[in-house]
Amino acid sequence: MPRVGLVVGNGFAIDFCQMHLGSLYLPNPSDPFHWEFKVPDEHGLSWQLAFPLLNNIIDSYDYEIFSFELFRSMLAQIKSKRSTDSRWLDAEARQFLAFAYSVFQEQVDRFDIADWRWRNWLAKHSQSIAMAVSFNYDRVLETAAASTGFRLTPFAIGNRFGSCTLLKPHGSIDFECYPGIISVPKSTYPLSMCITLNDTPIIALDPKTLRQPRQEAFIVLPAETSPYLDFQWVAPGYQEWSRKAGNLTHCVLVGLSYWECDRKEIDFLLNALPPTAVVVLANPHPHAELVARIKAQGKQVIVWADGPQEISNVA
Repeated sequence: MPRVGLVVGNGFAIDFCQMHLGSLYLPNPSDPFHWEFKVPDEHGLSWQLAFPLLNNIIDSYDYEIFSFELFRSMLAQIKSKRSTDSRWLDAEARQFLAFAYSVFQEQVDRFDIADWRWRNWLAKHSQSIAMAVSFNYDRVLETAAASTGFRLTPFAIGNRFGSCTLLKPHGSIDFECYPGIISVPKSTYPLSMCITLNDTPIIALDPKTLRQPRQEAFIVLPAETSPYLDFQWVAPGYQEWSRKAGNLTHCVLVGLSYWECDRKEIDFLLNALPPTAVVVLANPHPHAELVARIKAQGKQVIVWADGPQEISNVA
């Protein structure tokens, strides 16, 4: 039986949305600044009022720019501001993304996932998947897997019997500080306290409570080199990948970009693979430098340009 490492990026969620192209409910998962929602829930404030520092910066840019590209430009401003302002803006940006993608997940959950091609691929290959890594904030992978009876458990939360380890190194909409670690109330909006980048144990929130106020949002900003690499819920997870990667026969990368800010992490995952591993790039337009790097390691590269295929057909 093949032993597969599964790594997913934003293209995984985009593929699900494209299945429902034209829907009034599913927004572009790469463009949260153009979504309209309230914080923390439908009885709260518009996100623009809840996160005023972030909104002021967005207003200074061209409204038509996609959000992920806008974040690339914004990061320079975030880092260049005075330390106090920068820290507050940092906290706002991470909380904004946590709530934005919680709203996105609510909308995803309205749809029947049973006919989605990647859900069906998971159903067929779940017994072969040794470990999964998701760079996404949303829970689309977890939801698809659960619908097949395949249990994915975030590494930081601890493994449950019969489940497969899932590493989410860029954070997740359901991550929250372990209760009592930070002795302050839950946030109010606009934020009255600046809580960000704390290396604490984390818990997984109930998916039904994602719109509740939270102490801290554990989210890597788009185009940001992860500030969490040495955190207790990330570094040991990468070590776990290293332990398991040596026995993998395949590594399937789904919808993964190869932005400069993410290359250290992606290269780490690839470097841990044995020379005999087959690397599958499920992407209609894989990054040329990613393809070149894999080939330079002497590994076989296969591109799935039109969606998932059977692992047995690519060995």
